[in-house]
Amino acid sequence: MKAALCLFAVPASLILAACGGSGQGASNGTCADVPLGTFDGQTWSASEIEGVGVSCGTAQEVAKQWAAQQVGGPQAKPPRGWNCDGNSICWKAGSRVTFALTLEG
Repeated sequence: MKAALCLFAVPASLILAACGGSGQGASNGTCADVPLGTFDGQTWSASEIEGVGVSCGTAQEVAKQWAAQQVGGPQAKPPRGWNCDGNSICWKAGSRVTFALTLEG
């Protein structure tokens, strides 16, 4: 059973076509979940990863780095130039990544 902890708000105008998850081309949609690991005995993943103006590969890497830190993992090292806030929203210039933290189990 998965329990999602949603910590973001995405305007409807940002939810566009679905991403194929290939990591190529601009995302503008939902990318595959990314496992984060087990921290303090709980297994987490980043889910509902939405990328605007980035590839799924970049969206997943940004989400993985920031989300792992939020659940007790190592300090985030997002790709150069990316900024993130405490609401699971990351941005760089005109690109944006949002995600939810999901507790597995």
